[in-house]
Amino acid sequence: MNHFEVNLARQMVRALDDGERGAPREYTLAMEYLKERVQGMRFENAVAQLALSPHGFYYQLSDLPASFHGSTRPVGGEFLDDEAARDVMWEAIGAYRSREAQVCAIYRPGYAEDEDALFLGYRPGSPWDAPIQTRELGEDGTLQWLAHLPLERGYFRLELPLFVRIDVTGGVGVAGVREGTLVMLRTEDGENLLVRLPRSALPTTTALKV
Repeated sequence: MNHFEVNLARQMVRALDDGERGAPREYTLAMEYLKERVQGMRFENAVAQLALSPHGFYYQLSDLPASFHGSTRPVGGEFLDDEAARDVMWEAIGAYRSREAQVCAIYRPGYAEDEDALFLGYRPGSPWDAPIQTRELGEDGTLQWLAHLPLERGYFRLELPLFVRIDVTGGVGVAGVREGTLVMLRTEDGENLLVRLPRSALPTTTALKV
């Protein structure tokens, strides 16, 4: 069975760095195809939208539409109370500090300009994510993409985020996931929707045969 996946999660780092918020043009049609294919139940808040159906899933950040991840693989979701959602966050930060996870938590709108509104912690070279890169002026005066050391922006907060993505790479794991991705979105009704995504080796647009 063929599955189609678009994983542009890394684009958030570049968007925060260079201010380019639009999705890469080469992926626009693929993203629209996934949205049309998934349909299903849609959940959203001030910073993100997430859709789930038997035909797949996708999420997209509102202020940074370049940060998109979707697949035609069916996935399930569950609603957590605030206590359980906080447990997920504490496990995520523990895994990040142990170099076993990457975390992007958004606490309020305006995170693209205000680093106090998010926590972004990436450690390059995870099993299925290419090294994070940033831009620097080269000797010839042009901007160049260079491999980056572990990147951390903003602060981890005790309040529950409106959106969080957690890429787990091993160890004890987070919320029962030892390798894979978790996405949690706090709905406008104050519910915490947790989605567990299977491990993906796909940083871009790819068709999978499984």
